[in-house]
Amino acid sequence: GRGPLDIEGGDVEGKEEKPIHPDVSVWRSILIANEWCEMQGERHTDVDFTLMFLLLFLAGLKYENLATAQPDEDFLEPGKPNVLMRFFVISMWYFTVVVMQLGWMTFSYRFQRDPLDQFVDLCQLSNISAWILDRDFHGYYVHGRSVHPHTDVNMHQMQTNLKDESDAKRPNRGLTQKPSQDLNGYTDMVFEVYITDEIRKEYRSQFKKMLPHGGVQKQGDTKTAEAVSRAHFAINEYLMTQVIDDIHNSNVQTPTFVHNVLGTPPCRVPPPDNPVLLRDNRNLYARVLFYGIEGDLIILDLLVFIVWDLIFQDVFIAALLTYVGAHALMELRCKWGTSNVAKKTLVDERFLI
Repeated sequence: GRGPLDIEGGDVEGKEEKPIHPDVSVWRSILIANEWCEMQGERHTDVDFTLMFLLLFLAGLKYENLATAQPDEDFLEPGKPNVLMRFFVISMWYFTVVVMQLGWMTFSYRFQRDPLDQFVDLCQLSNISAWILDRDFHGYYVHGRSVHPHTDVNMHQMQTNLKDESDAKRPNRGLTQKPSQDLNGYTDMVFEVYITDEIRKEYRSQFKKMLPHGGVQKQGDTKTAEAVSRAHFAINEYLMTQVIDDIHNSNVQTPTFVHNVLGTPPCRVPPPDNPVLLRDNRNLYARVLFYGIEGDLIILDLLVFIVWDLIFQDVFIAALLTYVGAHALMELRCKWGTSNVAKKTLVDERFLI
């Protein structure tokens, strides 16, 4: 079943330390949580740009009059439009603008990193792994465990770490740390994960047992602060030590053609108590963000525009109401998403700006 998105940041910076409150900075976790919150309402296309140029074509260049019931395509004088033709004309120019943006996005991402890839790199540099569970037994895992001993360091040490990595003085990045030639073009950083019932029950048990207040710390409440700290440590310890550190016993597979097309779960092979991880070259974790449902949002904006245009017979009013609806949806997604991130990652919402 689907409920509120479960997301947890796994920090291994203080893994060798045994206290409940390891002496490491929390700001790296706050950084990743904030970056995730910023990504929630972002899209590959810009609805403002789309509506502005749609109005340019329809009203400014009078191409909306192509929908009038006359055979001359060069005749652009106002007249009574045909409903089906108006639907076609609006859709044609709308998709023209959208395809232009998607083409520019594809071109620019070859020179400027895809924001989804940048998030994965930021997790790696911060030594924070991300668990994203969109269903009871399905989700995504971004492996952020650094190849350096520590990432909570000063600027000089960070530059030294990056230089050592570029000089091949550190192991390969990734979960299995295999060289690129052994991966055959597949990623070792992002995975689609199928967890077991035991892992899900243990996660829920730790969350409920250690965090009765739901993750939002009351200002000045020391008991709640203690509960939040203990919950963060317990869940982080379970996911990163008992699940990921035991990954040699689990199944890291490459997705099959059938899985890529139909999304069918993989065939589980022994041992049955460990999760199955599928290497994800397509950053499918974007499905829980607006990035991953860009096509659905494009169609939604178009249909909303057409409905308002049918009601008012005015492209300016239709564009205004579509603009308001699209931005309201973004604001709701960011607001509810931020509250959920605060609850599930145990980062106080006051730090999510």
